[in-house]
Amino acid sequence: MKLKAAAVGSVLIIMGMGYLWYEASLAQLETQLARTEANLTVEQEAVSQLGSLVVRKQEQLDRSKKQLAQMIQARNAAEARFQAIEVVHAQTLENLKQLQKQDQELDDWSADPVPVSADDWVRNLITPATGSD
Repeated sequence: MKLKAAAVGSVLIIMGMGYLWYEASLAQLETQLARTEANLTVEQEAVSQLGSLVVRKQEQLDRSKKQLAQMIQARNAAEARFQAIEVVHAQTLENLKQLQKQDQELDDWSADPVPVSADDWVRNLITPATGSD
């Protein structure tokens, strides 16, 4: 009986030690779970902040695209105005050449007056131009 009692006592001691080991393991697992939950909360907050950052960056990208489109439109409009100015400039140069040519012709004409006799000159002053001689 003493042997049986010793065996039962040994089993109880082993069971008690197993229970203590179980409790210690459970406490350790609970601590790890608490750390994991804390880390998860931190990571969820980081993901949330990253999501907010992504949204802000997307909005910024959309604004930049809109500004770029406006800048392209302004550049195209300026380019069209510049081309129109080039056309007007070319026309102005052509007109200037024509005026210079006409001016030169007038200078040439006035430099070579047609000789008129004094009698013809007086007759032209007195007689109105009727188209007949």
